[in-house]
Amino acid sequence: MKNLIRSTTQLAMHFVSLYLRDGGTAIDATCGNGNDTIALLRSGAKEIYAFDIQQAAIERTKDALIKEGLYSDQVHLIQDSHEYMGAYIKKKVQAVVFNLGYLPAASKEIATCGETTVKAVKAALRLLAVNGLICITMY
Repeated sequence: MKNLIRSTTQLAMHFVSLYLRDGGTAIDATCGNGNDTIALLRSGAKEIYAFDIQQAAIERTKDALIKEGLYSDQVHLIQDSHEYMGAYIKKKVQAVVFNLGYLPAASKEIATCGETTVKAVKAALRLLAVNGLICITMY
């Protein structure tokens, strides 16, 4: 069974793919190693805004996108807190993905926190298109 869902992130991407199959814009609010950014593009997103506060995460995401042949001028990698997404994005989006926690294989002392995440979710709601989707995965 190759389509078996084995994790919460896979489940979230399954739902997101239903919203992006016809294209659109998506936000990866916490890009980390780039896995969700890649999944959003493979799900049909034509444009991606990927945020992370750590330079290492931005670099890892870019490297992963290049390795997969998915890096383009339609991928916007932004080193800033997801709470400020509204300052960078001026259009409606079809999907927003949050994968909360810390950057794998990095300091666990740098992690998403409730205060900025609540602000980011509020910003995402303002950017969300009618019938759009926000997925939040926490660990």
